[in-house]
Amino acid sequence: MQSSRLLALSATLAVSACATPPARPVPPDLPVEWRHVVALPASTSANTQWWEPFKGSGLEPLLTLAIHDNPGLGAIAERVAAARLQRQHATDTLLPRLDARTYNAIDPDASAAYVMGGFEAVWEIGLFGRLEAVRDLSQAELDSALADAEAAQTALLGNIANDYVVLAGAIENARLSTLEIALQRQREAALLRRVDLGLSSTSELRMATLARLAAEQSLREAKEQGDAASIRLAVLCGSTRPQAGWQTAKLPNGQLTVPSQLPAELLRTRPDIHKAEAAVKHAAAEAGLADAARYPAISLGGLVLASRNVNSNRVAKEYEIATAGPSLEIPLFDWGFKQAQATAGHHLLAAATLDYRAVVLVAYQEAENALGQLQLATSREDTAAEALQVARQVTTATRRREELGLASPLDSLSAQASELTDEKIWNEARRERALAYVAVYHVLAGASPTGAESTGSSASR
Repeated sequence: MQSSRLLALSATLAVSACATPPARPVPPDLPVEWRHVVALPASTSANTQWWEPFKGSGLEPLLTLAIHDNPGLGAIAERVAAARLQRQHATDTLLPRLDARTYNAIDPDASAAYVMGGFEAVWEIGLFGRLEAVRDLSQAELDSALADAEAAQTALLGNIANDYVVLAGAIENARLSTLEIALQRQREAALLRRVDLGLSSTSELRMATLARLAAEQSLREAKEQGDAASIRLAVLCGSTRPQAGWQTAKLPNGQLTVPSQLPAELLRTRPDIHKAEAAVKHAAAEAGLADAARYPAISLGGLVLASRNVNSNRVAKEYEIATAGPSLEIPLFDWGFKQAQATAGHHLLAAATLDYRAVVLVAYQEAENALGQLQLATSREDTAAEALQVARQVTTATRRREELGLASPLDSLSAQASELTDEKIWNEARRERALAYVAVYHVLAGASPTGAESTGSSASR
């Protein structure tokens, strides 16, 4: 009998050695190069840190301030700390457990009553992959919390950069609109004199008035746009009052370019991909626990119990007993249910793996779209800059003709108005290119500025 028990226990332990956790998924392949890239001149180099073109413009301190003071980011940091603490003690449930209790066992038909007390210790051995599955499950939950923190920080930095670009563009547009209003008023005065002299029609005067009114409306819209962007920046930085220094925001003057050999593997740093990886780990751990539940649960236990008769008139006598040994729970009648759970766990793992592959492919699509938009915005800005250069040449030539008496002051004012219109178009193109540039590094999960601590950077994966 003793040998048969030892043989059964040995067979059980041998089966546990064959219980291996589910295999981890193989990530999908990514392209070697991108379809949309912005070619760089030989004398220029791409930005290795996406915020470099904004240095000196006031954006970098904003990013650092938001990372430290944004309440949403702080809340997620607390959740990461909670997940990290739970990860450190995830396997404590499988450590030996010691219970101490006393109880009064009285039988109504008995002639004596006993008070009993003692200690009981139980240690559940994490065989058949239980220990590894519990550890992997807590690690997956920590990875998921870290991915949420990365996603929140990436979204925060992207929103800060977008609102800063909108603010800078609005400030520049307001400046140009103010100049245009003054210029159109000069044109109105000049045309009014010409109308009085019968040299111009009233329709030309009305056109100048409409141009001034349009410039005034553009000024109001620019101020409102800038105020809204300032309020959004303040809220993202954990405040309700915009700072006065933000009114000096400027669009970047440096080249907004990305490396022509931008590695596609950079996509794997995206928070949503990390989140999908954590979901796969979580599903694998759940499948491992379901697999382990099909096998016997083995634990070691011990009991020390003492009793005393409190109902006897004689001198009370104490009794002690101690036991120790293994405990074996074997699923029999519910084995089919546990087998179904294990099979379902593997189906869920396969689903999580497919979701992971889908997230990677969607990330590639978003990156390609963002690179394409940047390429288009770059071309649009180059065209607008070329048109502005031509308009400035026309203005210079018209002023020279005015000095020579070959053109009227009104011709010079009209050339300046045309130049201001082209400059506003160029300013809008610069703004769109800056937004497209930020979007590229947003979809690629760009890092935070130097000196700004990432919420989950201190935790190792």
